[in-house]
Order: sequence, then structure tokens, then C-alpha cells
Amino acid sequence: MKISEAAKLTGLSTSNIRFYEKKGLLAPVRESESQYRDYSMEDIEQLKRIILCRKMNISVDTIYLLQNGKVSMETILKRQEEELLAQKEMLQGSIDLCRKIKGEKDLEHIDVDYYLNYVSEEEERGRRFAQVDELLEDFADFVRIEPFWSDPYVGKF
Repeated sequence: MKISEAAKLTGLSTSNIRFYEKKGLLAPVRESESQYRDYSMEDIEQLKRIILCRKMNISVDTIYLLQNGKVSMETILKRQEEELLAQKEMLQGSIDLCRKIKGEKDLEHIDVDYYLNYVSEEEERGRRFAQVDELLEDFADFVRIEPFWSDPYVGKF
């Protein structure tokens, strides 16, 4: 079957399917004369397995390792669950911080030091919040200062 049919059967876009091919997750047979991809039902099942893994936020690189027998599904699922739970904790901490700050009467003039101390105390107790370095990277993307990060001194931070 052609890529458009594979897309309909899986719900993926044709560009997503081509992306998975480029990443080595899928290798449909090519017709000898036209070089069109010819997707088999096995290819469709493989795409569905990829979708299932991606729904668990498993990276394309990890799926590649799984497909090539470098890591077991049991190992991947255990590690992924741990990672997702850690992300959930971090998100909950950030959500709770938002709610706490929303309770302020004057949001324009909040006591920033108070909230930073709160976060610090909560982190000492084991609570998790978004990492500042991730926020800095987001900021760098926003203001387009990528060359700044390539500096060996600055890149350490």
C-alpha cells in the first residue's frame, strides 16, 4: 500500500511516517520501477507500536534501541514510568507554586524573595520544581541568543 493509505490506517501524517523512516524505525519495501514505498501490514503494525511508545513519551532514539534489541521493553517501561513520575512531581510543585502566587491580592508587586525562599525550603524537603537551567534555555530561545550559549564559559551555566 502507498504512504497515504498507511497514514489513513495509522492516523499519522505522511511526514511523520517519513520521519520514522529517516530515523530507522521503519523500512518499507520500495517498488523496483517507481521507487514508491510499498507498506505491508507488518509496517502498519510497526507504526502502531511506534505510536504506542510515543504516547508514553518514549523517545524515538529509545524506540530505535528497542527495535534493534539493545534494550528490553521491560527496562524501557520501568525507566519511562520513573521518568514520568519525576516529571509529574515537578509539574505538581510548579502548579502548586502558581496557585500559591495566584492567591496574592496584588500580582504586580509580589514578594519574590518570599516565594524563592518557599521554593528553596520545599526543595530541601524533597519537593520538585522546574529546573532553572531549563528556564534559561527557554529564555535563550525566546530572545534568540543561541550564539551566546556556545561560549565555553557561559555554557557551563
